[in-house]
Amino acid sequence: MVNWVRRKIGPDIVVWRMLGNGELGCSTPCVLCARELARFDLRVHCLVANGAQEDPSAWFSGRLTDAGAPTCKMTSRQKLQICRKEVKAAERAQARAERAQGRGKGGGSGSSSCSDSD
Repeated sequence: MVNWVRRKIGPDIVVWRMLGNGELGCSTPCVLCARELARFDLRVHCLVANGAQEDPSAWFSGRLTDAGAPTCKMTSRQKLQICRKEVKAAERAQARAERAQGRGKGGGSGSSSCSDSD
């Protein structure tokens, strides 16, 4: 697959993003795109600052594995999914702790669905 992609698009790829006002915006790749670009060993050309397309220092050209490569940015969807995973993991850990605490109190059956009602 890697050889096919490199043969079809070549060794370089330009990543760009247009802002609402028509200027070029910061176009550093997202986390998943950066992983795939590194896997395909492509040289990436992207803008690292909003609206500074005339400034040559605002552009990055090189592999994302090189020193000095821009840090990847997470999309809002990636942030949301990671947040959900962290919340679910915390809920599972809390449930395990509650179950372990229930067993420690002598509730020998393993399920602690008891309540403190009289």
